[in-house]
Amino acid sequence: MPAPVEPSPLYRARNPQASDPWRVLDQHFATFQQVYEDCYQAKYGFWRPIVERSVTAFLKCGDLHQGFARVRCGDCHEGLGGLLKNYMRKAA
Repeated sequence: MPAPVEPSPLYRARNPQASDPWRVLDQHFATFQQVYEDCYQAKYGFWRPIVERSVTAFLKCGDLHQGFARVRCGDCHEGLGGLLKNYMRKAA
């Protein structure tokens, strides 16, 4: 008889620092910023501040040292599952 299948956990930890986009931006974005005016501004226009804000937010995403949110249901005090269960019950 085959072994029972274990349910997958609710939370699956991410490791964004292991992704190729994260590593490329982390290693090369500062250099890109430094050379942008000389190498790219004539073709693509002025440096837009949203670029730096977006890259900074992307690099911080998933880093628990930057903080995290904990969601709990006000009725049953369970985690996200309880919150969704109560929402669905109230929506019905």
